[in-house]
Amino acid sequence: MKIEIKTGVITVGMLKKSKFQEVKLFVELTEEEKSIIKEYNLENHVIMERDAPASSDSKFEFNLTFKSLVQGSDEYNLPLPLYAKNYIEQLTERLKWAKSFLDGNATLPQGVTMEL
Repeated sequence: MKIEIKTGVITVGMLKKSKFQEVKLFVELTEEEKSIIKEYNLENHVIMERDAPASSDSKFEFNLTFKSLVQGSDEYNLPLPLYAKNYIEQLTERLKWAKSFLDGNATLPQGVTMEL
């Protein structure tokens, strides 16, 4: 899994212009990672729970899922630079977890033999 996170500022609105901090995530999964997601139906498995982006009025689900990783990119907007910095820290930790989660599902568990 290769990850790239880019940031920028976007302006939204015609009359009342608002600036938002944009965080773009680009992901390149290996074929093995893609096959694990497909084999175990993990597309809708939540990697990171998130509120609606700051620049959206919609009430749809905005959690980061494996489906976003398979698609190769994700965007999320926040109102302040500090919020974007904190989001990037949390995102980085959750992506490390996602990688570990996929690696853990790459092989079947081994049986255990013991004497009690």
